[in-house]
Amino acid sequence: MVDYSRVPVEYMRSAVERYIENGISPGSFLSAVIANNLSQAVNSADATNIQFLREWVKFFTWEVPASCWGSQTAYLEWMDHNGRAGAD
Repeated sequence: MVDYSRVPVEYMRSAVERYIENGISPGSFLSAVIANNLSQAVNSADATNIQFLREWVKFFTWEVPASCWGSQTAYLEWMDHNGRAGAD
């Protein structure tokens, strides 16, 4: 079970939840974090998210299913399978 209260930036919580649960693509910053693309994450982060980049990585490392993040392939496959909803 993902503890969404641990999402580092409150206003990003719904985007994270939609991605994890239903495979719905988030915005460019979260997509880059999920795909493990540091340069894109830094270049697309807003002023708040750039300050929490380390916490974002910790959140994805410790709180979400390992198969949903870490590479572009994992990101695309998670969306193709509709996130956790596709596992049912």
